[in-house]
Amino acid sequence: MFSMFRKTMVVVCATALVGVFAGQAAADFIYDFDSNVGQTLTVDQPLDGQDGWTRAAGGGGTAGEFDYVRQETEGYWSTKHIAAAPTVDYGGTRINDSNWSYSIQEDVDFDMSAVFYSEGSNQVYSIASLAFVHDPLGYKFPFLVGIRNGNFWWFAREGEFGDIKVNFEPDLPTLNANIYRVGMEVTALGDGDYLIKGYYEDLTADPGTKVYVAGAEGNAHFDTFDVFDRLHFSVQSLGTTVTARMDDFRIEQIPEPSTLALLGCGLVGLLAYAWRKRK
Repeated sequence: MFSMFRKTMVVVCATALVGVFAGQAAADFIYDFDSNVGQTLTVDQPLDGQDGWTRAAGGGGTAGEFDYVRQETEGYWSTKHIAAAPTVDYGGTRINDSNWSYSIQEDVDFDMSAVFYSEGSNQVYSIASLAFVHDPLGYKFPFLVGIRNGNFWWFAREGEFGDIKVNFEPDLPTLNANIYRVGMEVTALGDGDYLIKGYYEDLTADPGTKVYVAGAEGNAHFDTFDVFDRLHFSVQSLGTTVTARMDDFRIEQIPEPSTLALLGCGLVGLLAYAWRKRK
């Protein structure tokens, strides 16, 4: 009898622990355009039909020519990244909606960021966002970070179609021609309430230091995160030189251990105690 009970407990505990590890593995996702499983991005080709990316909007030039996959021989951009095409003077937006699916867990902190390059007023904008699709209204982007017209940009909209809670662009003269990670920390306050804080990291002059921007913060309420299941970005330049670049799009969330996981750990301890006592 005890042998059967012990075997049952081993199965329950193993299942719980496997669930924990699987949950943790899926919790921290990074899309960097360089090394993801199933990577199909081709250098010097338009980002249209590559790795599930499709063009959703934009104007100027020929459709499909706007955002290119680039790779230089040295320096920060020596790995695959996204850049505005050098042959057109206006870009478009891209949506990855076939090979990628993600759903942020509710009432758990998360962080969203990307790396951008700016050349001040010569750049129209580069943005990265977490998106969802609404059939009658098209794509929506409740969480967005980026650089626009030489300024950092943070944008957050409450709920699916609620009020705008963060929409801030600080005028920072030192922004010109540097490489930055621009991000947004979203802290769960419980019961669907969240604190949103924008930050940047100067990868050229001061890598490793987060700078939080007072005007890029706000409180918002979300009833569900299930709809946020797409990546979206737009890399647009003004003129025929490559001045807008983006890489290393991160959406990170580490959920708390589930009740099942805690129960599983407890059962492992009880099983070990029973086995030791019987021996």
